[in-house]
Amino acid sequence: MHVDRVPNLYKSVDAFVLPSKGEGWGRPQVEAMSMELPTIATYWSGPTEFMTYDNSYPLNYSRLEPVDDSAGPGTKGHKWVLPSKFHLRKLMRHLVDNPEEGRMKGKQARQDLINNYSVERVSQIVNDAVSKAVSNFVVSRPTVQEPEPPKESQKDSQNQLPGSP
Repeated sequence: MHVDRVPNLYKSVDAFVLPSKGEGWGRPQVEAMSMELPTIATYWSGPTEFMTYDNSYPLNYSRLEPVDDSAGPGTKGHKWVLPSKFHLRKLMRHLVDNPEEGRMKGKQARQDLINNYSVERVSQIVNDAVSKAVSNFVVSRPTVQEPEPPKESQKDSQNQLPGSP
């Protein structure tokens, strides 16, 4: 699907549901939440940064398990979660029975994303962090004073020729 059609896809549904084993940041959740969709998604990894009980339906997981070899290179030793099927059914049923609550959470989700993750807000966060880092590395240095010229010794002044400085 071309990226230009994604907003229409989100507009055509009543909710967004993603019971995944793991996410990086959670772009699909952010997209859905920014479109004011009630969102049910696994509460694990990146999405824990922006999903709350006020703006979404965080899905519990039943356990952690090692990532299997089919996930690709670089995953040895990693773990992912198994979303709770029981909790997923419960959240989906709750959302069907309480559509107005879902709409309110969707509106809150969009507002939270704007307040915390808009370009302007993230730029301010980065600017503040860089300013703090720079100020931590700036060492106040003492003022350096020019050394005084050596004092002319009496012997040197007696050896000077007339008219010489």
